[in-house]
Amino acid sequence: FRDFLFYSIFAQMLYQFRKIAEKHQLWNDDDTLLIAVSGGLDSMVLLDLCRQLYNPIAVAHCNFQLRGDDADADEKLVQEICLQHKIQFHLKRFDTKNYAEQNGISIEMAARDLRYAYFEELCKQHGYAKIVTAHHANDNAETLLLNLTKGTGIKGLTGIPRKRENIVRPLLAFTRDELQEYAEANLLKYHNDETNSNVIFQRNKIRHKVLPLLEEINPSAVQTLNADAERLQEVREIYDNFVQERLEKIVAKNTILITDLAKEKYAKSLLFEWLQTFGFSATVVDNVLATLLETEEKQFFAGKYRLIKSRGKLEVVTKTIQNKEVFEVGKSGISTPICLKIGAFDGNFK
Repeated sequence: FRDFLFYSIFAQMLYQFRKIAEKHQLWNDDDTLLIAVSGGLDSMVLLDLCRQLYNPIAVAHCNFQLRGDDADADEKLVQEICLQHKIQFHLKRFDTKNYAEQNGISIEMAARDLRYAYFEELCKQHGYAKIVTAHHANDNAETLLLNLTKGTGIKGLTGIPRKRENIVRPLLAFTRDELQEYAEANLLKYHNDETNSNVIFQRNKIRHKVLPLLEEINPSAVQTLNADAERLQEVREIYDNFVQERLEKIVAKNTILITDLAKEKYAKSLLFEWLQTFGFSATVVDNVLATLLETEEKQFFAGKYRLIKSRGKLEVVTKTIQNKEVFEVGKSGISTPICLKIGAFDGNFK
């Protein structure tokens, strides 16, 4: 019976995996795929499925040196599996904490930046056509809910893209439970990352507290959120085309005349989308709108950019002050500028 169960789960998931890749044109038959493998459940299932393809594959593993012996154990496991199946193995160790401190960003964002930069470097060096990551349906649902709390607009409601440039995510159609079932049926080796259960992290709060509550209301909450995200992707295309068309008419050299913006029916949305590309938050956009009719000059900051409202126009420029930036606080009760050392977070989960 176990053999039958193994074959049934294996055959069904492999069939769906191949169909998804074909339907969404994730890769061509002759593409060499670079598989991002951490050693956790998701990526070990991804590696096992990719081994069944006709495409040549290689594996990339990142050791961020954040979890001591556990990180080294992950590295060893992935390397052993690659040796066992004669798969090209690439490894890089990073000083992630130092990179985060130097760039004024979170550890999570530092790891993301380092990881994808390394993958792109490997693609250029070895001619790999696609980077394949193990994001699945639960990741997508968590990202959508997290984006809702951050005010990322319609872009955040579309979740994680199935493909973007040379990065593809064939597991988005599968839930974490389905991956777990496949791993158990195939006796796959993998390691659990204990930090995934630490609810100090925002994503883990969504995973362990919010999603279970939603599943009490709707047991298929993960699938429903994913279906909504996929439908909204088409809506986003329509929206993006409209926004681009309108912004092309009123933006010139990173500058908008306030009189031109005032004529637009959807001025707030256009301003939000324009400023978001520079890292400005929805709160800043609201503050900008509240000051449009004021005659005095105002300045707003986001990461390395500065928005200047002066002489009837809005202009985005690169900040020239280093380390310390002056913030316009607005109507918070603080009437004088304050100096803070900051770092930028772009709100984008790859």
